[in-house]
Amino acid sequence: MRILATSRESLRAAGEHSFRLPSLSAHEAVALFSDRARAVDNRFALTDENIQIVAELCRRLDGIPLAIELAAARVNQLSPQALVEKLDDRFRILAHGERTARARQQTMGATIDWSYELLSAPERRVFERLSVFAGGCALAAATTVCGDEGVGEDDVLDLLSSLVDKSLVIVDLEGHDPRYRLIESFRQYAREKLAAHGEQDTIEHRHAVAYLELAKRLDQAFYDEQEVFFATVYLELDNWRAALHRTLIDRGDILLGQRLTGELNAVWGNVAPVEGRRWLVRALETVDERTLASVLAKLSYTESTIANTLCEHELTLASSRTAAARYRALGDRLGIARALCREGHALSEMGRVAETRLVLKEALSLARSVGNRWLVAMIPTIGIIHEGDLVAARVKGAEALECAKALGATLTVAWTTITLSGIESRAGNAELALRYTTDALATFRAFNDTRGVACALNNTAEYLISLARYSEAETRACEALDVAREHRWDGQIANALQKFAAIAALRPQRTAEPGPSGIRAGARILGFVDARLTAIMGAGPRDLDQQPEYDRIIGALRSALSAEALARLMAEGAALTEEQAVAEALV
Repeated sequence: MRILATSRESLRAAGEHSFRLPSLSAHEAVALFSDRARAVDNRFALTDENIQIVAELCRRLDGIPLAIELAAARVNQLSPQALVEKLDDRFRILAHGERTARARQQTMGATIDWSYELLSAPERRVFERLSVFAGGCALAAATTVCGDEGVGEDDVLDLLSSLVDKSLVIVDLEGHDPRYRLIESFRQYAREKLAAHGEQDTIEHRHAVAYLELAKRLDQAFYDEQEVFFATVYLELDNWRAALHRTLIDRGDILLGQRLTGELNAVWGNVAPVEGRRWLVRALETVDERTLASVLAKLSYTESTIANTLCEHELTLASSRTAAARYRALGDRLGIARALCREGHALSEMGRVAETRLVLKEALSLARSVGNRWLVAMIPTIGIIHEGDLVAARVKGAEALECAKALGATLTVAWTTITLSGIESRAGNAELALRYTTDALATFRAFNDTRGVACALNNTAEYLISLARYSEAETRACEALDVAREHRWDGQIANALQKFAAIAALRPQRTAEPGPSGIRAGARILGFVDARLTAIMGAGPRDLDQQPEYDRIIGALRSALSAEALARLMAEGAALTEEQAVAEALV
């Protein structure tokens, strides 16, 4: 005899085989919504204009059939767009099911009520407290935030397992550590219960403190456990955003929010600089006499990190000097060394070689005094490509590469390899430079380091252009442009567009007519690049890494066009929007 039974949890009977029903796929969810919507209003139809909105609605409803049916029942009163906009109040919206259905299936709230009422008191507390997490959490975070005198830390795992069995919590076992999350409808319900029981402020504060501690650990992990850093960052970004929103925007604890913004320095610098700047502005707006001097120093250093990532050399220089002064007042030698390292990088990119050497000499001395092996390895590589002595640069680069390998800093190995590729390119060894950057690209892809991917793809395109392999270069420049635009790496967007200008100017033309369209497009694209880089970096010198290629492009354009025509075309390019410049490049 075989029995097919449905339940919110397993029966735990001998011989039982459980199959946990997944939510509907995107296609299935949209099809269900469309079918139920037509039953309510026969004029409803999926169109090119509304299908994306319906898909977003179904995604926000987690593909839950009941929720989708209840939303579809509203289409005779609200458009799909209006339904999406009202999902923050979903229990009022999802409240009119079929009268013939059981009472607990007539509204979304009643359905969750039924499951919630069957929970034990400890299960309810953990269920409610999980609602403060955004995008799920690891077991350690759940234990820290959900446990207390009434729910011991040793009990949290058992309670989570029970909630998973009861289909109220989803567990993802694919990663190194299990992650637990509530679907959005359950999360909103649990948040309402948490607030009703007077625990919301306490648990949200506990959550923010837990993620401050995680940010501190990751700030160090970036230097010596880079695989852990990137794997964790992409999982926990939503939780940091939630903590920052509560502390800085809702002003639940602005001092905690200031600390968290600074401790996320490595996250902003390597993953989300544009977003990081928005949070930094918020944090700086809340600074007052209560703000600790150490926090002010870290915020200045974070400002320099973000500016450095976005290629804003003048701001990098100013903020790193402010950070160094604040760390000196605190007697924080590691802080001084890091700030000087950032200052030296900015000076190098601005072509101020003598000042760079002086600043980095002190930074290296301080790094050695505090025993920071990562800084000791990396400081000698800063600006070596700009010093002119390529033999010495090779030696320093090779030494830094071996140090990075010894530290197990795989990502640092990749960035050092990028430096070596630039040295070989300057020396005229484009084939070797191409091999170096290809190796680095594979590492950046493995880490999902999008800034590194965009940089390596642009370098690859540059070396392919040097080898007159223009079609391959165009493919790599397209890939770099896509990655850079998706993640708003503006410096790399300009870099990629410069590659298109180089291809247009340097590739042998397919027509003998003077001033062919490709040349004119190259001039306009270069005009846009000039304007964009001036907006990013200020009126100072260009990024020295890109100057040799730029000089080759200008030389080719001057050979093909009159001075007046070149000036006019570059001025036209400077007035283009990014969309227009990209369209010009991709023709």
